[in-house]
Amino acid sequence: MDDHDHNDEFVLSAMGIARIVGAITIARRKGWTFEAKPNERMPEQILGLREFSDHQDVVHIDLRDLPISASGGRFARGALDSAEMKASRVVTGTPDKVIAEVLAWEDE
Repeated sequence: MDDHDHNDEFVLSAMGIARIVGAITIARRKGWTFEAKPNERMPEQILGLREFSDHQDVVHIDLRDLPISASGGRFARGALDSAEMKASRVVTGTPDKVIAEVLAWEDE
């Protein structure tokens, strides 16, 4: 990889981070909570959660590699605490798109 490729990757990752921050901001306004893991200045992942009476929607953002990836799922209430976590819905992709998709589930 030459310097030009490295700079392009940096710019694209910075733009991706800006989209992630925007999506998280919108989700927080809708009642979501987000937590960095481990909880330090440069986390490896971000976990988002919104609880409903009968289910929980979850978003996992993996910050360890570029491009940054995410997955989202809908779980029965209490399923996240069990050994067998089966999601009734799953979506994967870029963090901003995953968050937007999972937020859209609320309207169904």
